[in-house]
Amino acid sequence: MREWLQGLAIWWQRRRRFSEEWRFHQQMTRSEFESLGLTPMEARRYAARRVGRRSTHRRAAMRAIGGDARGLIELLPLRSLRRSPALVPCLLAIAALLALACNPYRSQVLASICGALPLSSPVATERLIPLTPAGSVPIGFASVTLQIFGLAGLARIAMRHRHGVPWRQSVYAIGMLLEIASVGMVAWATSLQLLLAWRWGSDGVQGFTLLLFLVAYAWAAWWAWQTWSRDMERRCPVCLRLPGMPEARGKALDVLIEPREVESICLQGHGLAIESRWSNRFESGCSMPLP
Repeated sequence: MREWLQGLAIWWQRRRRFSEEWRFHQQMTRSEFESLGLTPMEARRYAARRVGRRSTHRRAAMRAIGGDARGLIELLPLRSLRRSPALVPCLLAIAALLALACNPYRSQVLASICGALPLSSPVATERLIPLTPAGSVPIGFASVTLQIFGLAGLARIAMRHRHGVPWRQSVYAIGMLLEIASVGMVAWATSLQLLLAWRWGSDGVQGFTLLLFLVAYAWAAWWAWQTWSRDMERRCPVCLRLPGMPEARGKALDVLIEPREVESICLQGHGLAIESRWSNRFESGCSMPLP
């Protein structure tokens, strides 16, 4: 947040610099004409003719000193935003909110998801095609799938915490796991609503499509778990940022003698992240943060 505020402050100072210089040149030009014996009104009119319109020079000046939109983009830490620990949670939250906002039956989705929570009464569904009662979304498959991967994720966090992983990284990993599960429930309920509301020409085609959807959802949950696991292992345990400036060493075809390793550094100066075929580890250091 401090980097964003500093970038905005520098950009605003550049824009103020043009305004101050413009007023200075106008006053100097008016003083020159007044010294020649002209009245202040005449001096102001002749100065406006000599200097020109403010909007004519403003665009070129802003482009030269970096006070335009391009200069603002260069000042803001947008490149480091993809390594920020807040990027993925914000994108997941935005995706879930957009899916609910665009769904006219969002209340049914929320009711079905609440029924899958622990210590809550599930929503009864007598038949899947057509839905009975109307509008309720069966989410038993998604609930079981996400619970399995959630328990596996918690076990992985507990094992890493026993090996010295700081509590900050463990809490972040648990929060990410819960958010991924929430987005997965919203995606399941919304997609199933669309599939069951579509008018299929044959029950066999609809059943085969639903079967493909179950397989695709299970694969997507596995992929999300794998991505979450790799992301958890790569992040810096201090600032929770992803490392940068990767450097590969070793041989890609060697497995035991000289395996390929990718070494990345935390841009805040907290240490090195070393990723290989067999392990992922983070070595703490006291290097200075990179600009």
